[in-house]
Amino acid sequence: MTVSRSSYGLTALVVVLALLPLALPNPFYYDVAIRIAINACVAIGLNLLIGYTGQISLGHAGFFGIGAYVSAILTTQFGWPPALAMVAGAAGTGLLAFVVARPILKLKGHYLAMAMGGLGSGVGAVVGGLLLGAVEAMTAGYISSAYKDAMPFVLILLILFFRPQGLFGKKTTDRV
Repeated sequence: MTVSRSSYGLTALVVVLALLPLALPNPFYYDVAIRIAINACVAIGLNLLIGYTGQISLGHAGFFGIGAYVSAILTTQFGWPPALAMVAGAAGTGLLAFVVARPILKLKGHYLAMAMGGLGSGVGAVVGGLLLGAVEAMTAGYISSAYKDAMPFVLILLILFFRPQGLFGKKTTDRV
């Protein structure tokens, strides 16, 4: 049996990751290392999708957020162990992504980008709905019922006035 060179690198990575908690001086560095690993997983996923298949993913962050949210809810609300909650969140999100992406991946070119952008917008719509619900719940006793229906529109107008690119969008600059 021959051992490939890549298996040596993988073995070294597993050993370093196993010994990393013992080498870090305090929990802050451990937290930073975890965040680096999570973002490395996202970058690897994007590299596989964009780099090797050439497909543009505008909904990637949405699935990443859904998996994180599911694992956080399972841990905090239902008392699941964090490792099991992460596996369940990843598996559930993977299943959702498979079901949603199966018909979308038959599209090509700009149509694929538009469909993936729609997935990202769907996640943004859910976050916006939660934000509107929170604002309505916080202002329920202070605003009369006659103006309560206007509250979401006022909030949307304020967001559009102060952040025209949206809550989570990047500022764009005009290039000359």
